[in-house]
Amino acid sequence: IPWELIEADIRATHPYKVFTLRTMLAVPYFEKALYELVDEEITPERVAALEKQVKEGGGGGGGRRRWRRWRRQGRSVC
Repeated sequence: IPWELIEADIRATHPYKVFTLRTMLAVPYFEKALYELVDEEITPERVAALEKQVKEGGGGGGGRRRWRRWRRQGRSVC
C-alpha cells in the first residue's frame, strides 16, 4: 500500500477516534462525580444535570480546581 494512502487514511480518521474513547470514559467520570455528591444533593434533577455535564465534556475537567477548593475548606481529597 502506498504511504500516501495510509497517511490520508490516518489524517482522515485519527481525529475522530478520540470520540470513542471519550464516550467510554463518560461512564466512570459520571460514577465518580455521582459518588462524590453529598446524600442531600442526590435528586433526579441533580443527577440529570450531572449526566449532561459529563456528556458535554465537563466530567474529567476541573479536578485540580476542586482539589484546591477542598484544601482551602480543610477537606480531605482521599
